[in-house]
Amino acid sequence: MYGLSGERNTFTTADRKNLRAQMNPKVASRHSREGLPDTEPAAAEETWSEKDLRAYQVIGKSLLERIRSGEFRSSGKLPTERDLAEIYGVGRAVIRDALVMLEVKGAVQSRQGSGIYIMPQAYAQGVNVEAPDGFATGELAVAQLNPQHLIDAHQWLDCQIARITAARHSEDDMAAMEKALQMLVNTSADEEYEPRNHQFHRQIAQATHNYEFVFMSEQAWQRRQQSPALRNLSVLLYGDRFRSVVFADHQRTLDFLHRGDGDGAFYSMWHHYENLKTALTLSESLPAIQR
Repeated sequence: MYGLSGERNTFTTADRKNLRAQMNPKVASRHSREGLPDTEPAAAEETWSEKDLRAYQVIGKSLLERIRSGEFRSSGKLPTERDLAEIYGVGRAVIRDALVMLEVKGAVQSRQGSGIYIMPQAYAQGVNVEAPDGFATGELAVAQLNPQHLIDAHQWLDCQIARITAARHSEDDMAAMEKALQMLVNTSADEEYEPRNHQFHRQIAQATHNYEFVFMSEQAWQRRQQSPALRNLSVLLYGDRFRSVVFADHQRTLDFLHRGDGDGAFYSMWHHYENLKTALTLSESLPAIQR
C-alpha cells in the first residue's frame, strides 16, 4: 500500500484507530462501548485538534517511529502537511504543531517551497518527543555544573561552528537561519525565548552539514539547560536590558554568514558570548529560577 507521497505506506487503519485512542481515550472508550466506527464527524475532529493537547505529541511520536522504520528513507522527506492531515485524520493545526515539535528537536527541517526534510538526528535514539531534551542521566549529567566553564567551552564551539557555516551554508540554510532569528525576535513570552534561541543556534550548527558539530552543539545546550544559573540567565536575557543586545548580536552574525565571512562570523559570535558572560555575572546575583 502506498501513501499520498508515493512512499510505501506502513500506516494502517488499525494504526490510525490506536492513535485516536491515545489522543482521546474518552472518545475511544465510548466508541468501543457503543459499537461505533473509529471515525467521527468534523465536530469530533475539532475536539482532537483543539482540546486534546496530547494529539500533536502522539502524532509526532508516530512520525518519528515511521522515519526510523525507513518508510521515508528513499525520498528523505515527509509527506506534505496536507497529506499528513488526511493520513492521520486530524486537522492541519495538529500536524503543524507536531512538525514544529519535531523541528525544534532537530528531527526535521521545513524548507519553504521544497518540503519537510528528515535530518540525520531523527535516527538518533536520544531524540524524544514525549519529554524535554536531556543529555544523560549518569554522573556527568547530575554533577555540579560550573556555568562559567560551560559558557567558555560553548563559546569556542559555537564560534568555530559559525566560521565553518559561513563557508558551507546553502540558500536553504540561510533561509532557515533567518526564519529562526525572526521567530526569536517575535518572541512574546519569556518561556518561549530559550527554545527559540536554541533553535537559532541549532540552525547555524546544521548549516555546517557535519552531524558531529550538530551533536556536540546539542550536548552543550542540554548541559546549559541543566544549570540553574544558566536558566536564570535565559530569563534575564529576555528582559529589557539585554534583549536588544542579543538580537543585535545575532543579526550581526547572520550578516557575516550571509556574506560568507568566516572570520567575521567567528568574532561576531565571540562578542556575543562576551556579552553573555557580562549578563551571567549579573544573573548570579539573582535568585535561581526553577522551571
